[in-house]
Amino acid sequence: MKISGSSVLTAGTYDDINVSGKAVIEGDAAAANVAVSGSMVVKGVLRADTVSVQGKMVAGDIVADELKTNGKTSVTGDVTVKNHHNNGKLTIDGNCYGDVFGVSGKTSISGNCEVEQFTSNGQVHIDGLLNADEITLQLINESFIRELGGNHIIVKKKASGGLFNFGSQEGMLTSELIEGDDITLEHVTANVVRGRHVTIGTGCHIDLVEYSGSIDIDGRSTVKEQLNTGM
Repeated sequence: MKISGSSVLTAGTYDDINVSGKAVIEGDAAAANVAVSGSMVVKGVLRADTVSVQGKMVAGDIVADELKTNGKTSVTGDVTVKNHHNNGKLTIDGNCYGDVFGVSGKTSISGNCEVEQFTSNGQVHIDGLLNADEITLQLINESFIRELGGNHIIVKKKASGGLFNFGSQEGMLTSELIEGDDITLEHVTANVVRGRHVTIGTGCHIDLVEYSGSIDIDGRSTVKEQLNTGM
């Protein structure tokens, strides 16, 4: 189904949905492929194999194999996606679940994010827990993640440079708790960091570091207290 004008659709199942105009779906919708270069509102759950947003979309929940957001996407519920990459502006009022989550734009999640792999070279705000086996953050501007949990966690400031360098390059992550097996941090402000092998690089301000294996602290960072829990 191609929509280039303005349409109001009933809830249902469609082959493909291609919106270059304006569409409103009054309930749950299912389709093989969804492409939005205009504006679409789904007043329910959107289920699809692939969802691509170049324009603007609002949905209740999204369940998909692949989600690519390059425009502005708002979800009032949860997002369950195997592979997701956000290169635009994404707001999730609920939780996020999946396998791979990549951020190059701006992502805000009011709940928790539980995935296998989380990578970001954009801006992230998560009010709940980010839980993933692999977490890699390259910081741009100010990011906030209340709690991080994972096996391998790397947080570093993204290197400046390039022809197009928008916004402040003073990248910093603020967090209450960071917990994992192998942790490497730069430009992080946190209450507690807890891990087996912990490396505190430049620009960090940590109240308490608990480690059971090894610890290395850069002289340009501040750690108020260290506790070896492996003794």
